[in-house]
Amino acid sequence: MVPNVSGDLAKYFSPETAQALVTFIEQTVDKRFEQLKKTEIDHKFEVHSLEHKTEYQELKSEITRVEQELKTELAKTKAEIERAFRDILKWIIVLIVGNFVGLVGVLYTIVK
Repeated sequence: MVPNVSGDLAKYFSPETAQALVTFIEQTVDKRFEQLKKTEIDHKFEVHSLEHKTEYQELKSEITRVEQELKTELAKTKAEIERAFRDILKWIIVLIVGNFVGLVGVLYTIVK
């Protein structure tokens, strides 16, 4: 019997052939094991990539949401500023008209 070869394999094959078969099987198993490890690493990378992609999508949607909120707040602030500016202009016009009416009244009183 050849080392690493036992049982039926040693009965049906010559020691050299049996050892060659065992070596071939070991090499095949080792190659397959390496392929499986690589596949597992690739799978972990894919899962990791998917996690990052999901995280990226979540961050992107959060950024979009915050951007929309900021645009809404900006529009509200702009409307408030325009409204305040119109109110200030109204008061300025009222003061100018009031002063003009007062001046006309004073001039009328002086001329009369």
